[in-house]
Amino acid sequence: AIRHSAALSRMSHICRVRVTGADAYDALNGLCTSELYLRDTQILHTLFLDAAAVPIADVYVCRDDEDFILLVDGMSGTQLVEHVRAHSGGGSDLDVQDLDHGYRLLSLNGPFAWEVLAEVVGPEVVGLPYMTFFHFGDTLCFRAGKTGEYGYDLLAPVDRSEALEFELAEAGEEFDLAIADLPALDECALDNWFFNIRREG
Repeated sequence: AIRHSAALSRMSHICRVRVTGADAYDALNGLCTSELYLRDTQILHTLFLDAAAVPIADVYVCRDDEDFILLVDGMSGTQLVEHVRAHSGGGSDLDVQDLDHGYRLLSLNGPFAWEVLAEVVGPEVVGLPYMTFFHFGDTLCFRAGKTGEYGYDLLAPVDRSEALEFELAEAGEEFDLAIADLPALDECALDNWFFNIRREG
């Protein structure tokens, strides 16, 4: 389905936090292995390292006006919050909000993923550049993915996520939409030379 139609995945292995405050930029810039140069609605793909410079998390940093949303593979939400706070450089104007309990992350991948999503969100999704995102209602749509096909991650409040998943499944029927698990996503990512924090080394 990922290679020939469209596939929907529940991304429970990805934790998510929102970092806010005047010291948010400095704190995250010190944590990222890449320079944190982002305009509003842009996404940076980077890593977090431990004290020995070993990768401990695969990270998307998403700039949402003056705030930052982190989508992280390799840590729990609690670990991520503690990690950001511990490396904040002493900045006092910093808040790290764990979004794991209030939000769910769904992922849509495949050559026809954009058509499925356009049925739910609207045709404007077609023009969304890779590594950017936009708001629709109370949901965020990230144009990302590591499968080599069209990929979108949808961060929705828990009370909205079930209806959103149903809408995507219904819209995907004509494209033979299937459910893809994490091993399938990892195999496609490997095919396209993406780093995998769970198989590092």
